Amino acid sequence: MTDQPGQDEPRENDEDDRLSELAERREPIILDPRTNEVLGTVSSFSWEEYYSGPLPTPQQLDDYNRVSAGLGDRIVTEWQTEGSHRRRLEQTALRAQLRAQSRGQYFALVIALVVIFGGLALLFTDRKTAGLVAILAPLATLAAVFAYIERRSSRTSPGQPEAADVDSTEHLRRAAGTRRNRT
Repeated sequence: MTDQPGQDEPRENDEDDRLSELAERREPIILDPRTNEVLGTVSSFSWEEYYSGPLPTPQQLDDYNRVSAGLGDRIVTEWQTEGSHRRRLEQTALRAQLRAQSRGQYFALVIALVVIFGGLALLFTDRKTAGLVAILAPLATLAAVFAYIERRSSRTSPGQPEAADVDSTEHLRRAAGTRRNRT
């Protein structure tokens, strides 16, 4: 110690200023408790894991098996059963839609033939204008429907139907697993 009074005070004030400065720092620091020397800063590390899928991860399945023996296997079996059930339902729905579409085409053919034959009957009974309109109207409608379907199918790449093209007969046949015999 020195003989001069007050010489220790500036040292304590410097130390207080230094500690105040350290306290104002944004990052956490590590101080030596004896010397108040800064040893380093604190950093943190965090790790997050995300998983998305139809089934739990293998580690999670193992955890389920630890909770109840065979629970992981039951979860996988239930998922497989639900998947095959869903595929059967989709196949049934597609086949029903295909039958309904074919039935609609047959009814359209019958109606078109009835109107055309009615137009022919009008032509033979000397009502030429009405008969001609009765023949040409269904033919024009059929041609317009055919042109619309051709235009819509040419916009899609082969094997990749648009969402609006789901009612396509050939697409339904492929999805339902049926095959049309072409001769």
